[in-house]
Amino acid sequence: MTDEARTERLLRDWLATADHPRSAEPVVDAILDSLPATSQESATRTGIALRRVVNAAAIAAVVVLGIVGAASLSQPGPPNGGGATPAPTASASPSSTASVKPTPVGSFSNVPGVTAIGMGADTWALAIDDRSVWVQVGDVGIGRIDRATNQDTGIRVNEVPQMQFEGSNLWALDVGTGIVRLDPLTGEVLRTIPGISGFYIVVDGNTAWVTDTGHSLDRVNLTTGKVVKTIDVPATPKEMAIFDGAVWVACDAGGSVARIDIATNKVVATIPAGLRPVNLAVGEGAVWVWNHEQQLLRIDPAKNKVVATIDGVAETLVVGVAVGGGSVWVAMPGGIGRIDPATNKVVDVIPIGRGGYVDLAWFDGELWASSTSQGLVYRIDPSP
Repeated sequence: MTDEARTERLLRDWLATADHPRSAEPVVDAILDSLPATSQESATRTGIALRRVVNAAAIAAVVVLGIVGAASLSQPGPPNGGGATPAPTASASPSSTASVKPTPVGSFSNVPGVTAIGMGADTWALAIDDRSVWVQVGDVGIGRIDRATNQDTGIRVNEVPQMQFEGSNLWALDVGTGIVRLDPLTGEVLRTIPGISGFYIVVDGNTAWVTDTGHSLDRVNLTTGKVVKTIDVPATPKEMAIFDGAVWVACDAGGSVARIDIATNKVVATIPAGLRPVNLAVGEGAVWVWNHEQQLLRIDPAKNKVVATIDGVAETLVVGVAVGGGSVWVAMPGGIGRIDPATNKVVDVIPIGRGGYVDLAWFDGELWASSTSQGLVYRIDPSP
């Protein structure tokens, strides 16, 4: 979850209710284009508290800029719709588990095969296994959806912004504590590996890879709980994936994707990936990377270079990417787009509208999508 994405949503919500002469898009685009790239999310309680204060000040400044910008726009047009979803209050106790009242589930009107599950707040990262869908809900915390019933169970684990299934184990990063292993049904902390600081985590067998807030990627042995190697990578490493004997890391401020050879713990390629690459997915013989130029890039691991660029993906600050069912999936302005990897062309769009689809995940023949602007998780059967 990024401060930029939250800033954009709040700005759009304010403009939707303001009395201005034109649609929100030009104001939002102008203001966001003027904002500098921000550092990766800090994985400390102090960092989170500071971000909230800074974020509040940033929102106030953005609103003032929006008023000035809106007054200078003379072309009339309809305002955008929508409403802000208040963020929940974070618990002062790390990894505490709480229950909230579940939000009812319902089918998405006029779109066959799509079910919307309400979570009561913005939804971000996803992790899925046979019984559970864990989703980041609100600022820093995760909640569980029962896959059998499509119901929000009401379980919440605070201070946990990222998680991943590895087999039957649910691994996560606990803010200010380290790596934790959670019970995949209750969220109870079963094991803690202290002293590992970061925000993004990917687990491969007995190894966890964790990105920090600067230039480093830590390799952690989950048996011993020790950092085996710290690897220098381009600035602000974010999402990672394991593929073709390597760890692939999207480096936001570095404008590149780093390829780290697992056997040697060395960066063997640094691949230019446009303006601020953040999200990536692997499959269909390639690494797929989204960047802030609203592009999806296809990287060929045999060449360590971008071999195709798909333009026109969703105009939001973070866009989810997934690979599954012989297709590549990415958020588009009108919903979730399906890309044929044989042609690198968008061949279909699931029309669920614009929704801030920060994360997409493919599991057992289904596509799942989070939604920052709607407080929903979508379960999508792509076959209808």
